[in-house]
Amino acid sequence: FHGRGALLAHLGEAQRAVLDLTEALRLSPDNPRALVQRGNAYAQLGDQASAQADLLRATQAAPGLAFAWHHLGILQSEMGEAQAALDSFSRALEVEPGHLAARI
Repeated sequence: FHGRGALLAHLGEAQRAVLDLTEALRLSPDNPRALVQRGNAYAQLGDQASAQADLLRATQAAPGLAFAWHHLGILQSEMGEAQAALDSFSRALEVEPGHLAARI
């Protein structure tokens, strides 16, 4: 479910991606990559509250995962939360100094 959900999200099939990623999270509730991907799918659907909840949960489940902090920062930036976004990007760089996407 996780792999298919990630692919569906990448293809712009956000609603179907949410369904598959929800099933993946039912099987593995604290899977941080599935949480990030479902959060991104929710963001594609315009559901920023659900997106933020998943992305925050991903950073709590795996505080050393730069990928999660980076995507949280993107969402925060889109929501107009500039300081929170800066903090999240900074955290991504703290846990993975070479995380190029957070530097841009």
